[in-house]
Amino acid sequence: YSVDVNICQLPVQPGPCQAYTTQYFYNSATKKCEEFRYGGCQGNENSKNECLKACGSPGKRARATQLVGL
Repeated sequence: YSVDVNICQLPVQPGPCQAYTTQYFYNSATKKCEEFRYGGCQGNENSKNECLKACGSPGKRARATQLVGL
């Protein structure tokens, strides 16, 4: 099944793998897109571009994305 998710509400999800790369999430406490270390598998839609596009501008309406197979 699929679920609509607000990108600005996605949690940090580093995943269990160890191919570390930098990803981004929206921190609602600081109101900023912030970095975290992503292991390379079992993550979500967190990315710098998605975070900035959906959450980066004050007052901008957050975009929802569709995650399949949750």
